[in-house]
Amino acid sequence: MQLETTTVSSIPDLATVKAWWQKAPPEAVLLGLLDTAQIGRNVPAQFQELLPAESWVFPEVEGKIPFLVYSQRHREWQTRREVERKALLRILEEAVLAVASQDVDHACRLAAQAYVNLKADPPGQSRFNGLLHRLTGASHRPSPTKG
Repeated sequence: MQLETTTVSSIPDLATVKAWWQKAPPEAVLLGLLDTAQIGRNVPAQFQELLPAESWVFPEVEGKIPFLVYSQRHREWQTRREVERKALLRILEEAVLAVASQDVDHACRLAAQAYVNLKADPPGQSRFNGLLHRLTGASHRPSPTKG
């Protein structure tokens, strides 16, 4: 991820932020501090009008207002990455199933590796957990209740 930082002394008005927002690469993030002595105190409202869905303005601390702005194309980029991620998981699952037709043990190892490497993706992890259970024939049954 590209990280750009700035302070309001290099942004005479918020139009410069908007110009950056429109041209920046989709993965770019602009992070900075707005100085209330130079800009005034209604900056959060101006930011929200300028970039309503793509910016966050945080509470003022000692005369400085922290802000974070994602580029205009960031949401589109994130959506595209999510679609690609899901497609890759489907492809991997199909490949593991194809391997399973010849070597179930090897397919289980591949599914386990996918599971371990998807720690930050609980739905993806769950998908390969389920695949492991299908491949091994394992099932979880509720234990009998003690009466």
